[in-house]
Amino acid sequence: MPDLEANVEQKLEENRKHDGNDGQNSGVNDQPPLINRKIQPFFEENHLRYQALIDKVNEELQFKATVHEVVEDKKATEKKLQVVHNQLSDAKEKHIALDVAFKCKTLPFSKFRILFISVATCIIFLFEGILALPIFETWGYGLIVAFLMCILFAGVLLFFSYVFEKIVQKGRTLRQQRLIFFILLLLLSLLFFYMGNQRAEYLNKQVTADSTGTINIHFSPWPFTLTSLLLFVIAVALHHFFFPSRGQRDAMREYLKLEQEKKANEALQNSLIQEKADIERANEDLRQQNASILEYGSMLETRIITNAHGGYAYFKKQNLMHRPDRGRPISFDDPNYPFTFNTNFHTIKQLNHENHA
Repeated sequence: MPDLEANVEQKLEENRKHDGNDGQNSGVNDQPPLINRKIQPFFEENHLRYQALIDKVNEELQFKATVHEVVEDKKATEKKLQVVHNQLSDAKEKHIALDVAFKCKTLPFSKFRILFISVATCIIFLFEGILALPIFETWGYGLIVAFLMCILFAGVLLFFSYVFEKIVQKGRTLRQQRLIFFILLLLLSLLFFYMGNQRAEYLNKQVTADSTGTINIHFSPWPFTLTSLLLFVIAVALHHFFFPSRGQRDAMREYLKLEQEKKANEALQNSLIQEKADIERANEDLRQQNASILEYGSMLETRIITNAHGGYAYFKKQNLMHRPDRGRPISFDDPNYPFTFNTNFHTIKQLNHENHA
């Protein structure tokens, strides 16, 4: 605000000249009289010039608007902080409840258990599907379509391995369950024997085409059939012995849900703490900004008042120097400034000092 300060300095210089001239003019006329005890009528116009300058500072710095902004922002900040405080208290209470509930829970099984079983069974049936690629090609399919058929075949086997046990459990008695088991196993054996026979025939044709007749190798479908059955049994066994039960999966879902709620609660608390800090910082920034304005206004008012006191002393000095009667009015013996200034910033600063004292 250099313009304001420069304007104040200019006005103070002008006021000092007025003070000297007025003191000289009144002294030439032997005014105020020697018996005069009230100097106010002789210096009132000069005082009003300083008061007008203080009012100008207030007008430029908008004291009331600044104070109002600080007060309103303080009220708004208190309301915001109260809301955040209540939310933070609720979050902390919930955090305590979640901690108690979390301590009562244990991890039902490893988080990688299902992934491991799924990957293992996928690898098993992808191997089985890839072995069927030549068969689909002999059926007249192109390489891409045959590969897609392999993926589909592997997916069907994977799905069947997962539901195999459930289908068996549809039997109401142990005898019925055994009957279902053997029927399914027989159907799978027929499927795998057919696929194994196709593989054996394919390999026999390849050997016959590549050999010169001196090599006599014949592939049997049974090794392929038994290998496929073994792989399927391994997949079913993995699912039966290692795949979590429904109760374990439900417990895991509850555990993960509780863990997620706990993380969300911690994130909420951190967010509220950060929001509280941001609100307090914004309020502090505004207070510091407005405090700078108040301090600046107080500094200008102090300068004006100090110059007014100096101007009053200069008025009396010039008056005494130019009085023909060479006397000293009684009112000049009072060392105090004869008027009271109506200040804004200066008053606030004094109150702050008194409050901190």
